Amino acid sequence: MAAGGLSQHTLKSLIRRIHASNVVILLDTCKSGRFSETFGTRGFVRKKALSRFGQTTGTYMVAATTSQQLALESAGLGHGVFTHAVLEALEGKGDLDHDGEVTVRGLVTFVEKEVARITLEKFDVEQFPVTNGNGRNFPLSVTR
Repeated sequence: MAAGGLSQHTLKSLIRRIHASNVVILLDTCKSGRFSETFGTRGFVRKKALSRFGQTTGTYMVAATTSQQLALESAGLGHGVFTHAVLEALEGKGDLDHDGEVTVRGLVTFVEKEVARITLEKFDVEQFPVTNGNGRNFPLSVTR
């Protein structure tokens, strides 16, 4: 692995080698929405999902920011705002229908709202996560 990070080409190559039926990629980096844009708009997500039994699988990429934003961090949270929101979602706040499971769409919905709320409150600017995905909604964690 590169000491300073991965190129888009390398990251896409690594993702293509994932053989799981359901995939969630979380990127907590500045301007990560740029990767999300190429990930979805060039059909990458759709091709991966279709190559794995059509709509019976799910592939989602969630980026911390748009292609122009910085990924904000707060010392009080111990890490990035995006990571904080993801952890809170997985611990149960992403269980939006209260059925005991956090699904990928529940995580995305909670993270989008929470990141914008926290960054507006703490930094007086909203950070907007970007999501591209295709396929079925699937559970990520159990809350009961």
